[in-house]
Amino acid sequence: MRMAIIFFLAGMCAAEASAQSLTAISLLRDARARVTSLERKADQANGSLLVSVAFNASVLGRSVSGNAKYRITIINGVDRKNQIIGKSFFSDSGSARMMAREFDRRLNKPMMDYYLDMAFPWRRFLAKAGKKRMFTATLDSDSVEVDGRTCFLISFKVDTQGDSISAVGGGRIWLDAHTLLPVRTDRDFNTKTSRGNAQVISTSEFGSIPSGVPVLLRSETRTVPKFLFLSVGSIKTMVEQSDFNLE
Repeated sequence: MRMAIIFFLAGMCAAEASAQSLTAISLLRDARARVTSLERKADQANGSLLVSVAFNASVLGRSVSGNAKYRITIINGVDRKNQIIGKSFFSDSGSARMMAREFDRRLNKPMMDYYLDMAFPWRRFLAKAGKKRMFTATLDSDSVEVDGRTCFLISFKVDTQGDSISAVGGGRIWLDAHTLLPVRTDRDFNTKTSRGNAQVISTSEFGSIPSGVPVLLRSETRTVPKFLFLSVGSIKTMVEQSDFNLE
């Protein structure tokens, strides 16, 4: 009789965990649908925004650092031009080139691509997971306060493998309980790409502009490049987006 009760309780726990996981997945699905419904507005956006970047890197014994502000011109929702403004600092020419390369990668791409990669950090890994694809999510709470907003807190895990990019790790996402838009994400992934292996740890915060278009407000990312399983340095990057003059 005692064993029957134990098995019964274990079954209840398993069913509860499964239901909770399904609830988390459905919330994420609805959040992605909510963002998709707003992408049409983003695709029609014209104007500009300001991006401030600061970084410190130490890789293989070489240290570089820098900070700069860029005015990004948006035409029909696409990043068309970036212009450095104000007084910038680069520790050497190598750090200036590194910054320029990163911003050149944004050119001619929808501004929502950058938002989506930060708001749903498992997105690009799952999209390219041709060999292995595992994603799980659990609803940890339905009433967490973040900056005065009540949020769903969801934890997630990823284990994917593809020809060009793979990732193992997880994190957390906070969704506004009223709008289902992302408020914050944390992630900790070990990645493999054509550019090498690395551990990527980041925190991102999000908001929206008066037109309703969702935007990244700020993020802090620490990237640890690796050779095999050994760290060869660290790169810390802080990005803040502001001054959204978009119509």
